[in-house]
Order: sequence, then C-alpha cells, then structure tokens
Amino acid sequence: MGEVRRSTDLVLGRPVVVKLLHTDGSGQPAATDTERFRLEARTAALLNHPYLVGVNDFGSHEDQLYLVMELVDGCTLAQDRSLRGSLPWQEAARIAAQMAAGLAAAHRPGVIHRDIKPANVMLTADRTVKITDFGIARFADEASGQLTTTGKIVGSAAYLAPERALGRPAEPASDVYALGCVLHELLTGRPPFTGDTSLVVVQQQVDAAPAQPRRLRPDIPGPFAD
Repeated sequence: MGEVRRSTDLVLGRPVVVKLLHTDGSGQPAATDTERFRLEARTAALLNHPYLVGVNDFGSHEDQLYLVMELVDGCTLAQDRSLRGSLPWQEAARIAAQMAAGLAAAHRPGVIHRDIKPANVMLTADRTVKITDFGIARFADEASGQLTTTGKIVGSAAYLAPERALGRPAEPASDVYALGCVLHELLTGRPPFTGDTSLVVVQQQVDAAPAQPRRLRPDIPGPFAD
C-alpha cells in the first residue's frame, strides 16, 4: 500500500518518518487505498499515548499523499524475538502490559487495530513499546469497516481471534486475543497455533486448544501461565 522513509522535519529540526501512498500505473492511488490511507491518518491522529506511535501531520504534495509520524529508534518485536528467541517471563509480562495499555487507549474512542502481531509493535532503545500500523484499523461504530471487502478476513492467521476467523466483525476483544497470542509467542518462542498454511492455522484458532505455556516453559509461574 505504501512505503516508509526516514526523513527530517525542517521546521522543528527533528527526525521523523514519512509514509507515502503508492500509486497505480496512472500515477493515482486506487480510490479504496486513498480512503484507507486517510482513515489511517484520521485514526492515528485521534490516539495520543506513550505506547502508540504518534502522528504529526497528513497531507498531499503534487498528488502524493503522505503521513508524517514519530520516528521510533529501535526494532520491531518480531525482529527482537528472532534474535533473542523467547523472553524471560518478567520481560514478556512488562511488554504485554504496555501493549495492553496502548490498546486500551485506542479502544476508548472506538478504534480497533485488527492486526496486532510482533511485526506491528516497535521497541525503542530503552525497550518501551510503540504499537504502529493502524492501516487496517476501523472505528467500532462506523461504516469505515466497509473498506474491507465483505467476507474477506483481514489480519494475520497466527494472531486472529476466533470470531474474526468465522467472518464476524472485529471487537476490542479481538485485539486482546491477538495480544494473548503475542504473549504466548514471547514466552514460548511460538504462537499458540502453527501450520503449513494460513487456513490450517485459522481453523485451529476456531477448533483447537493451545498447548499450555508451562508445558513448554516450566519456569513460568502458574497464575501467569493461566
């Protein structure tokens, strides 16, 4: 849908991130992509929280739509996990608690992320969480969700809540379920369900019970594992 560039705010003299919307062969973005990009800007501008990536500006220059965001000096949670594997349970709990606080802030005005996964969570140099990429977020009480084709599941199979897998609308609880899947991965090195195809994983989200974390990590305290 777009590309992201490290840039400089010449007025304030600080580094920022600029997200540019891709265009089609005619030089114009698809109408649906344009509306989704505007929605992302509007959604992110509503949210002001230490654990969410901030938005500074949105506009158009020579028919090129852009979104200016806070620069997070760090890496994604997915990159961090690929380097370190599973995390100590205390650290995993701290990261999950920050993610929960950020999601709660988004849910208060009715914003549902719909694609919580390690690749959409940044960690700063001091390992503070910053949730990013509200590109497929929707307002819980608005028709903006119609930007997604009816019946099409949007999200990542390994973190997809059962109601989403069944084609029902996303709710705040859908983000919380995805957060639980991320926490499971941080603790055990793998999400609750895996498989050779996305369809296999989605079916497990609906029908299967995940392995208990303590079977994979006996050092996790019982109440936390529960």
